[in-house]
Amino acid sequence: MMTSERVLGAQALDYIRERLEEGETMGWHLSRLVLDRFGNHKGVITTYLPDHVDDEAALALGEGGKFYRDPATFRYTEGKDRQRYRWEPVPNLDDQLAAHISQFLAATPSPVCVFENGLAKPSDPWLSEADGVIVGDNVLHVLDLTNLPDDVLLAVQTVNVAWPRMLGILATHAAEEMPEHWSDLTEAELRGLVAGVREVIVGAYDMESYLLWTPKT
Repeated sequence: MMTSERVLGAQALDYIRERLEEGETMGWHLSRLVLDRFGNHKGVITTYLPDHVDDEAALALGEGGKFYRDPATFRYTEGKDRQRYRWEPVPNLDDQLAAHISQFLAATPSPVCVFENGLAKPSDPWLSEADGVIVGDNVLHVLDLTNLPDDVLLAVQTVNVAWPRMLGILATHAAEEMPEHWSDLTEAELRGLVAGVREVIVGAYDMESYLLWTPKT
């Protein structure tokens, strides 16, 4: 899927803050901690879109339809009301984002990637298969050097949903200040990870793409 990098402005920053405020309202730790630390920061925000998407459409951050949908992939079913319904797979850049995260984890000293999962429950039995970590009553997915690319892709696919929009961080940390096992992560230690943020990841364009925010004062 051919895309090019776009640099976005103030409207994208407002979109990110709106997502963080939404997460804070829901009681999600990662949203609140990122908002507390970087809510007044600016910085560089980039995304990836097909070349045919013009600047105005690129600023419609909550709207999909930016990528071509191949009719050959459409599926049709008949409902109980005997109406015919069409199911269209949503094109996305999950593979590209996973590759970016894997590259960061491989090239950065003491790296970590943390995703927020607002839909999962601490009691969900599948969490261990997707690097799920429970902090309080929140579910996170924590990735580091020990994770294979397939692990990273699974985490991205798990959190890239229509609501809540994907939220993650790429950060560095002081190993001596972190638990031996991520499963023992506390909110205070999560705050320490947020202090080492290099990039914030936010889902955009109705799951089709994502924003990368490098916060700066």
